[in-house]
Amino acid sequence: MKRKKALVLDDDQINRTILKAVLEHVDYEVVDFSNPSEALELWEDGNRKERPGSFDLIVTDNQMPGMSGLEFLSRIRQKNCLLPDDRKAVISGTWSNSELERAQDLGCCVLHKPVCVDTIHAWVRQTTG
Repeated sequence: MKRKKALVLDDDQINRTILKAVLEHVDYEVVDFSNPSEALELWEDGNRKERPGSFDLIVTDNQMPGMSGLEFLSRIRQKNCLLPDDRKAVISGTWSNSELERAQDLGCCVLHKPVCVDTIHAWVRQTTG
């Protein structure tokens, strides 16, 4: 059986490491980046193995230098990412009303920092069975 795969984007090394460990604990292979632009470059270079559509989940921080998590999700949607919206989650400790509206428009899961491990596990179970 093919192991499920998750993409994690967070500019904070500690948060990225924790998210990676949480997802590996529920048997996901995790590819992580500190910069969402690097993940987009892989997609645009045609690397099929690491394209956002090749993942079963995407978890991204929202507040990152250069590109927010919401902007990343919007850009991959424009590039016809086939991953269902409910399998994408954005995490932030400072949600504005406009960001929450944008997240709702994108159909992604909204998570608030600090995120409880049980909350992430519940979301994973709910979206991927």
